[in-house]
Amino acid sequence: MVAADASYAEMRRSARAVIRATSPLPVSVAGPEPGGLAPVWPRLVDLGLADVALEAPGPEAGAALVIVFEELGRELVGSPALTAVLAAAVLRLAFPDGEQHPAVHALRGARPPALAGGLAAPGAMLACSLGPGRPPGTVTGSVAPVLYATHADYVVLIAEEADWVAVATAARLGLVPLATLDLTEVACEITLTAAPAEMLPVPMATARRSVRVLARLLIAAEQLGAACACIDATARYATTRVQFGIPIGSFQAVKHRLADLHVSAELARCLVLDAAAGYGGDPREEERAVSMAYVAASRLLDEAALQAIQLHGGIGMTWELPMHHYLRRGRSRGALLDGTGADVDWLAGDLLDRSAGASAETK
Repeated sequence: MVAADASYAEMRRSARAVIRATSPLPVSVAGPEPGGLAPVWPRLVDLGLADVALEAPGPEAGAALVIVFEELGRELVGSPALTAVLAAAVLRLAFPDGEQHPAVHALRGARPPALAGGLAAPGAMLACSLGPGRPPGTVTGSVAPVLYATHADYVVLIAEEADWVAVATAARLGLVPLATLDLTEVACEITLTAAPAEMLPVPMATARRSVRVLARLLIAAEQLGAACACIDATARYATTRVQFGIPIGSFQAVKHRLADLHVSAELARCLVLDAAAGYGGDPREEERAVSMAYVAASRLLDEAALQAIQLHGGIGMTWELPMHHYLRRGRSRGALLDGTGADVDWLAGDLLDRSAGASAETK
C-alpha cells in the first residue's frame, strides 16, 4: 500500500509538472490556437496516458486517469484529452487483442481521435441523425457538439437509435465551429457526406455504457481539480485582502464558507478515489460509485466557483480573473452529460431497491 501511494504521488508530480510546463493557466484560459493543438496532449502521451486509456479497466488504470484529469482540471487546460480517452475506450472494446488500427496509432500521435455521441441521454445528441450510408462503408449525417474534431484524423461514432458503432476518417468531414460556454475548448458540428467508415464489432449498448461510466469518472476528477484550484486561490486571497485593517480571512463568515468548501472537497475526493478503485469491477457497484463521484464533484465545482467569484469581491467579477472560466468549465461539462439529474434519480432508485432488499431479508 505504501509503495502504491508513493507511485501515485510520483505520478501526480510528473503530471503536474508536464501540465504546468506546457499549459500554464494564463495560456490555457486564452484558449487553443485556431487550428492548433494544446501542447499538453503529446506530452501526456509521452507519460503513457494513451497506453493507460487502452488498458482493460481496473483500479490501477482508474487511479492513473483520475490523477491526470484532476491536474488537467486544476490548471484549466483545454486539450483533446477527454474525447481522446473516451474514444480509446471504444477502440479497446473493438480491438481487445491489441490488433493495430490506424485510429489506435492516431491516439498515440499528435491528432487523437474524437468521439461523437454516447455521452448524453439516449437521443439527446444524435437523434438518429447518423446512419450507415450508401455505398456500404460510408456514413452520412451530422452531429453536434463534438469536441476537438478539428484536431482529429478519425472520429469514433456512436449512433444510439440506429444501434451501431463506427470509426470514420476525417477526410470527408464538414466542420462548423460552435460558440462554446467554455472558452478554453473547441467544439463544432460535424457533417459527414459519404465519409469512409468502418463499422466496429462492438454492441452499441456496450460502447455507450463504457463511455458513460468513464466520462463521469474523468469529469468528476476534472471537476474536483478545478474546484480545489478555486478553493486554494480564494483562501490565498482571503489572507492578503485587507478590510478594516485586517485580512478578510479572519471574518467568521469567510472562514465558514471556506471551511464548508474544504469539507465538501474532501468528501468529493473520497468518492472520486472510490470510483477509481471500482473502475472495471462489478457493473452495479461501478455505476453507483461513478454516479456519486460525478454528482458530488459537479456540485462542488459549481459552488466553489461561485463562492470564489463572490469572495474575491469586485475583482471576482472581472474578465481577467480566471474564476469565471472555472464556472464555465463546470457547466459545460455538465451539459455534455445532461447534468446530474439522471444520476441523482438513479442513485435514489438504487437506494430504495437496496433498502427494500434489506427489509425483506430481516423479515
